[in-house]
Amino acid sequence: MLYYDAVVFGGDMRCVHVSQRLVNDGMSVLLLNGTEVSLEMLQNISCGFFILPVVPADKNGIIFKTKCLQADILKNVNANTVILSSPCEEDIEILSSKGIKHIDLLKDGLFKHLNAELTGEAVLIVLKEKMGKTPFSQNVLVTGSGECALKLARLMASNGAFVTVAARNSEALKAFAFCDKRCGLDELNALAAKNRIIINTVPAMVLTQDVLCHVDKSAVIIDIASSPGGVDFTAARAMGIDAELYPGLPGRYFPLSAGEAVYTAIKRIMGKENIYGIKG
Repeated sequence: MLYYDAVVFGGDMRCVHVSQRLVNDGMSVLLLNGTEVSLEMLQNISCGFFILPVVPADKNGIIFKTKCLQADILKNVNANTVILSSPCEEDIEILSSKGIKHIDLLKDGLFKHLNAELTGEAVLIVLKEKMGKTPFSQNVLVTGSGECALKLARLMASNGAFVTVAARNSEALKAFAFCDKRCGLDELNALAAKNRIIINTVPAMVLTQDVLCHVDKSAVIIDIASSPGGVDFTAARAMGIDAELYPGLPGRYFPLSAGEAVYTAIKRIMGKENIYGIKG
């Protein structure tokens, strides 16, 4: 059995950066490429800290599916290991049944803020790639009221867009006072017809077939919500609407910055947990 202070599971430059930073801190680290790992290999590894990616990708930044493999990893982790990831319900069930401590990276306030910043900048790049222009003077609809929605709305407004935000939580909409319009999701049909850029952050079906019927064919829909997103992509394709899910944008466009955000979050968490003698 081989022991490491930390095992980093992934394959893109974010994971490479995190691994290098931890090694520079004097930790023994194993970096596992998520597309090449076997269960036999995992059964021969023991570690104090297991780092699973927020959104897994290979060395080229291409998102890959590891749900089954990730579940198998968790089933083989010993009770003394601390898991750092963004666990789904299945993951939490496995970990709780084994009494393993798990920490959700996306609940770290500073990481959420940095991740939202990088996501917003990446969305700007995607829009320029798709439309060949900036959001200046464009009508932009942002759905949702979380950290990413707030950052995106601010970024679009600062780039000269006319911004509308739609969300269920009327109380949360108070933070969007800088927007040109704030409203509930029940107004999406009317809003869909007026906005050529639609950015969804809601991890639930909000841009339904009924809503999409009102979307102009020249519009662009960018969905950054957790998979499977909040857009009826089948209906969008049938209607000829440019709609796409964009998971893990920070890792795709700014892998080193995204890796540094993960690393600093890990160090804060290790400090809070007093892991390896690190003081928070």
